Amino acid sequence: MAEQSSDTATSFSREPAMRPNAVLTAIRPILGVRSYDEAVAHYVDWLGFKIEWEWRHAPNEPVIMQICRDGVALQLIEGDEHPPNTWIQILVDDIVGLEIELNARRANSVKCADNFPYVRQISTRDPFGNSLVFEQPATPEEKRAMDDRADVMRVYIRDRLAAGHPCPTPEEVAEALFRPPTFSTKVQAADVLFEFPEYARNKSAG
Repeated sequence: MAEQSSDTATSFSREPAMRPNAVLTAIRPILGVRSYDEAVAHYVDWLGFKIEWEWRHAPNEPVIMQICRDGVALQLIEGDEHPPNTWIQILVDDIVGLEIELNARRANSVKCADNFPYVRQISTRDPFGNSLVFEQPATPEEKRAMDDRADVMRVYIRDRLAAGHPCPTPEEVAEALFRPPTFSTKVQAADVLFEFPEYARNKSAG
């Protein structure tokens, strides 16, 4: 029997793994940065991350570093290998508390926004163009209130169509039902309108 070469003996099988339920344990986004000092000022000093480790090929070479906060880990790579302009969403359990914390470090630097239904957000942008958007989903009580608001919109749209009027726009729905209409109500109205074939046809024709 011929001896098996060491290369063959140590090669990985291309057959599907027998274990059917492998678990994905974490995601670690990589962000490109241009300056170590500016990255530390933004992510560590302001956003509250901690540096887990740093690595350089040689002294004074660009850095690769890992930062973490509350189980969320990011890697920052200095230089041109990973261009900036990445967008990351991070879920948080107390968006108002985070707003207070960040504004305590940099006065009036962020504002919690509720422009979209079912979520509140804080948007941040680093000096290199990367965006971190912190989000907190609506509470069950808030979600029920928005579900009720959607039902009111559906009734209004059905009545308009039954009366022979053209399908309204999101702006018309929001302005007719809510004073003052907000961006959030207009976004939700658009979501509700897509349930109606008349609106979908108008959008396709436009």
